[in-house]
Amino acid sequence: MSSATQGAINLLQDGECTLNFPAASLWANVERIARTTGANPVPPHKAELGFVHDADKFALGGFAIQPSELILTPRIAECPLQFETRLLTCHRSAKQQGASSTHLIMEVDVQRVHAHSSIVLPGTNHIDTARWNPLFYVFRHYFGDAVDLGKTFRAEH
Repeated sequence: MSSATQGAINLLQDGECTLNFPAASLWANVERIARTTGANPVPPHKAELGFVHDADKFALGGFAIQPSELILTPRIAECPLQFETRLLTCHRSAKQQGASSTHLIMEVDVQRVHAHSSIVLPGTNHIDTARWNPLFYVFRHYFGDAVDLGKTFRAEH
């Protein structure tokens, strides 16, 4: 994460976060909040890129707030997979020449995993990869419909 993001500031301050993994069908919701920041005022480097402040990204993205069970940070109800985490450590990268911020490597400890029943193999706590279509963001493009290419010898299912 960039040290200049509100998400990084919040994680360092609060020591916890939720990791919400959207389905590919939520790409437009994610894009609706892409140009926003929780920082007010908007930092100059983000303002130059067209970012705007929005204090309620949940509403803007059409997401419902779902309380977490072990931490204070809420979850996104529509995301089929959610992790409640606590910060273990933060490593700062070497500052890049000319960069206005450094990058942070955040190591978190997963406290609880939530998976919608629609993506879990019945009778287990395993994700059904045939029913889970995660959203991928690759080189500023959204992708879904991951194709199963095979499994490793260690796969249980």
